[in-house]
Amino acid sequence: MQQYRKALTKFLGDKEVEYDEPDLSSTHALGLSSYVIASLPKYYLLKAITDYSDEIDKRSTNTTFRKLMADLSDRILKLDPDYQKIENALSTIEELLNDKKAQNADAESRLPSIGKIEERIKQLIVRLMPSVEKVSLKVLTEDVKSIFSKGVELTIDDGIETDVLLKGHGLQRCIVFALIQTLILNERNELINTDPSKIEDNPIILAIEEPELYIHPQLGKLFYDVLNEFSKKQQVIYTTHSPRFIDVYESENIALVSKTKVDGTKVKNCDTTAFNGLTDRKIFQGLTQLNSDVNELFFAKNVIVTEGPEDKIAIIETCKKLNKIKIRVEEIDVTIVVANGKGNIPFFVRVLNAFDINYVVLHDTDLISGMTVDAENKTREDNKRISDIVKGGKLVTYPIKLEETAGVSQHFKDQYYTLAYFTNHSNINSDLERIIEDLFKKI
Repeated sequence: MQQYRKALTKFLGDKEVEYDEPDLSSTHALGLSSYVIASLPKYYLLKAITDYSDEIDKRSTNTTFRKLMADLSDRILKLDPDYQKIENALSTIEELLNDKKAQNADAESRLPSIGKIEERIKQLIVRLMPSVEKVSLKVLTEDVKSIFSKGVELTIDDGIETDVLLKGHGLQRCIVFALIQTLILNERNELINTDPSKIEDNPIILAIEEPELYIHPQLGKLFYDVLNEFSKKQQVIYTTHSPRFIDVYESENIALVSKTKVDGTKVKNCDTTAFNGLTDRKIFQGLTQLNSDVNELFFAKNVIVTEGPEDKIAIIETCKKLNKIKIRVEEIDVTIVVANGKGNIPFFVRVLNAFDINYVVLHDTDLISGMTVDAENKTREDNKRISDIVKGGKLVTYPIKLEETAGVSQHFKDQYYTLAYFTNHSNINSDLERIIEDLFKKI
């Protein structure tokens, strides 16, 4: 199909062309019967286009929006008890415009005026071509699905009621997502209560280029939930540059796409063996959903995994003092991921291992003199759990804690206090500098 389109466009001199794809249910594509073709998944592609109004423009008959409207009519309206009234009305229109008496004795009589038009046209043609014996007019009518794919307009009142084409791109894209949500409700039999056995069972493949485009960041989180919900019964594929549209917890559903001059484009899928032996993975689900920042590791070239936000502050301010950065560590292709607790570090390390992402871990040893034997053994076990899973020896530790290394007698009570302390670079001593230098040598 793509080769055909390119050839036709070239033939027409690169003019804008409206392409109507064939109705697969009435063809024998690839030698398959129409029944098999009609049973194939429905495919929708939401492109990352600059002018999203084209997607819902009523003049465009083959866009995703139009396909969704047609599919909604097929999947939902047919379940309405009064749907037959529409079918009967359309059948009556067909009979009034075209002579159906030969096919159906009960059909409505055709409008006499159309017969008069045929006869008048025949008279005019016969004067030029006497051999012509009959002229027939056939008025093309459409079914409900075609009507919905072409004839639906939407107006939105968000303070001023206007056509959706006059709204912003974000709202226009919301319309398409709303239709997707409607499909979800229909699949779950929550839109119109009906017999589940009557619901059409054709699967749907939804492909989206950059769903975060034109969307407010807070709405982006909700859209991710919609796509995630949809994927429980249907197939969803999308590309994204936003950490809000991925979830470390769902890492097996993620593929990293990268491109280098040497290797070209490469796709790295999750190596699920990295999670072997992880028994409490469920506890990390809430953590990754509540903190989208941890998802940035998928977009990073190099990752530093730390226990808490205080560690992140210490690293950044020490790097500033050492003239490694001006403001952010991203300037030197590094992303800091806060695990929110030493016990969470192994999970994030497993994810990094699964995708071969370069990383180094920094954490406290928490080995304090005077500890009880049980407390010391438990702490050593926690440290070993991290060191065992870290590959390549990319591990740096504070001798005891960040506070002890920084020369602070008490625990950093909050991020504000930590930031106030380390932004005064005179508080950053040589011991902390040495550890941070070692950290970056291993990146």
